[in-house]
Amino acid sequence: MLKPAELKDIRKEISTIDRKSLEEICGKLIRFKKENKELLSYLLFWSEDEILFQEELTSAITDLMQDVNTISVFWAKKTIRKVVRHMNRYLGFSGNKITEIEVRIHFCEEMKKLSLNIHESKVLVNIQEAQIKKIHTALKSIHEDLQRDYEERIVELSL
Repeated sequence: MLKPAELKDIRKEISTIDRKSLEEICGKLIRFKKENKELLSYLLFWSEDEILFQEELTSAITDLMQDVNTISVFWAKKTIRKVVRHMNRYLGFSGNKITEIEVRIHFCEEMKKLSLNIHESKVLVNIQEAQIKKIHTALKSIHEDLQRDYEERIVELSL
């Protein structure tokens, strides 16, 4: 079985490749997997404007949450898990803690808006609690003044 090269070796090799070959490699990379294309899109179009990225992601979450089937808790859980996977993938691209906090709070607010009793499903409660726990984890790495501002919003989510 072939093992992938180490990161330092890949970086060294990339520095020796001409621009045309590098473009071909990137083209193959983005055709290979959807996640590669999403990451490259983030790096090229959104990484310079984190606020725009945050707005786009919250808008996408709002749209996805409107598609949640609230008639059946089973289908609601499946759709909400899909939204969480989507959100986590894009937040991983960013790595910005403020963006992570804002987007996760927005997701929790959207969950509260659903015409669904979240407390009738342990899975939905766990999803909500996991997001709140991730928000608290991200809060630890930002400035204390910002932490206090977000704490008020988080208290409202728990109610």
